[in-house]
Amino acid sequence: MIKTKYFSLILELGSKMAFSEQKSVYSSLWIALFVAFSLVIPASAVKAEIVVILDLGKVLANSKAMTDINRQIKILETEIRAVGIEREKQLRDEQDELNRQRVILPPETFEQKKKAFNKKAKLFKNEMQSKLRQLALSRSVSINKIEKTMEPIVSKIAASVGATLILEKKQILFGAKNLDISSRIIKQLNAVLTTVPVKLVPLPKK
Repeated sequence: MIKTKYFSLILELGSKMAFSEQKSVYSSLWIALFVAFSLVIPASAVKAEIVVILDLGKVLANSKAMTDINRQIKILETEIRAVGIEREKQLRDEQDELNRQRVILPPETFEQKKKAFNKKAKLFKNEMQSKLRQLALSRSVSINKIEKTMEPIVSKIAASVGATLILEKKQILFGAKNLDISSRIIKQLNAVLTTVPVKLVPLPKK
């Protein structure tokens, strides 16, 4: 029987590869995946492995819960950027006014006002970056809920066919369609999980 706790590591690694833009990381992630899964394979079964294929990208792309998460994230991002655009306009107006005062203010006073404005502009930039990072973190936390739901589903399907090894589709050159369990996972996942509320989570303190 394939133990669920190993699928937790597999899904975590797979998710990182599916959403990472750092191609150089792919190889090491999936080496770790192979090692993690091989830990549950008895030495006596090495020569008789039953392999199944899992396309994590396909599963997430066709997940109703993932679609729901992306919809909520898009709404939150639009709201954040709308506030940012309005605030940028206010800052540009303040900068224009400051530039107009330059010719009438004493140099010392102008420099003080300029420093105060630059500080305000930098604070705004940092706040916007923090909000977008918070949104990205909240998305990851929500996706983790999908992965947790997937764990027993993947475990059950793999066990039902006696699989001793799961390979991610992107890591193989060829695989017979009947080895791919992705569609079965999508069907069962969508039957039990269609929505995941996205809640903004606080950023880790530095």
